[in-house]
Amino acid sequence: MTASDDRNGSLPQGAGEMAARIRNHDWAATPVGPIEAWPEAIKTAVDLMLDSTFPVSLHCGPDYVQIYNDAYVPLIGDRHPIALGGRTLETFRELHEVLKPLFERVRAGEAVHQEAQLFRYAKSGPVEDTWFTMSHQPVRDGGRVIAILSVGVEVTRQVRAEERLKLVISELNHRVKNNLAIVQAMAGQTFRGATDPFAASEDFLDRLVALARANDALTEERSASIDLEAVANQALAAHVGQRKRLDFDGPRVELRAPVALALSMALHELATNAMKYGAWSNGHGKVSLAWRLQPDGEAPPRLHLTWRERDGPPVRPPERRGFGSRLIERALAAQLGGRARLAFEPEGIVCEIDAPIPVQGPGV
Repeated sequence: MTASDDRNGSLPQGAGEMAARIRNHDWAATPVGPIEAWPEAIKTAVDLMLDSTFPVSLHCGPDYVQIYNDAYVPLIGDRHPIALGGRTLETFRELHEVLKPLFERVRAGEAVHQEAQLFRYAKSGPVEDTWFTMSHQPVRDGGRVIAILSVGVEVTRQVRAEERLKLVISELNHRVKNNLAIVQAMAGQTFRGATDPFAASEDFLDRLVALARANDALTEERSASIDLEAVANQALAAHVGQRKRLDFDGPRVELRAPVALALSMALHELATNAMKYGAWSNGHGKVSLAWRLQPDGEAPPRLHLTWRERDGPPVRPPERRGFGSRLIERALAAQLGGRARLAFEPEGIVCEIDAPIPVQGPGV
C-alpha cells in the first residue's frame, strides 16, 4: 500500500461531526465522484477547512457541490445536513442571483473579498437579512480552477449596531438644529418690544430651562419616542407644588421626539401663564389635561388633547398675542401637522390640539 492509498483511505483528516459525515457520504453519487479520486488540491482544502474554527465552505466543480465544516453548520440552519454534497445554487435558491455571478468571477481565477455583504435567506424560519464578511479563493489543480474556498464570519450584529449609531447621530444633529432654531425664536419673541428688560431676561431663562428639561426627558428615554404623560410630567416639573391641582386623563401615547419637544414647550408656556394669571394664581384653581386617540381609517390616528383651567380669576382676552400664544397656535400646530386653538374663556383658558400622531401603544 502506498502513502497515497493510506491517505485516501482515511480522508478526511480530523474529528468532529462534519469530518465523519464527509467520510461516510456517498460522493460517488455526486458530480465530484468518489472521495478516493478527488484531486490532491481538494483533499488538502478539505483538511484545512475541517481544522478551521471559522465557517468555511468548499464549492466544487462547475456544479458547485458543497462541502463545509462544523463552524459553518449554524449559518445554514435547517439546510444541514442535506446541504452536504448538494449543489450550492440549488440549496440556496433565494441567493442564486447573488452567488452565481460571484462564483463565476472566482471560477475565472479572481479572488473576491466581501465586506459586510448582505444575504437575504432563511436559516431556520422566514427569510431574514444577514450580513457576512467573506473571502472567496479559487482552488487550482494544475493551473485550472476546480473549486471555490469560501471563508466568512457573520457580522449582522455589528452592522445593526452601526445602523443604530448612524440613526442616533442623525437624530442628534436634527435635535441640535431644532434646538438652535427654538432658542433663536425664543430670544427674538421674548426681547422684541420688551418694556422691562429684567422681566424679559427672566422669561427667557425660564424658557431655556424648560427646553433643557424637555431634552433631558428625551435623552433619558434613549429612544426616538417618549410617552405623552412623561412629557407632561417633565414639562410641569417646575410646578410640582401644583400637582394636586392638576388632573391627567388619557391612554399611553408614544410621541416622536420632535413632537414631544414642541408639546413640552407648549405645556411649559401654559403652566407658566396659569401660575402668573390663571388657575394656579389663586389658592383653589385647577387644571385638567386630557387626551384621547381617535381612529382615522387607514391614516394615523388623531390625537385630541385639551388643557382646561377652571376656578381661577376671570379671564379676559389679551390685547396682543405673546410668545406663548404664538408658540402654541403656530409652531406647535406646524410641528404636529394639525391644529391648535387657544381660547380665553371667562371661566379659564382652554387649549385644544387636534393632530395626526403615528403612535405605538394602546388605543391605536
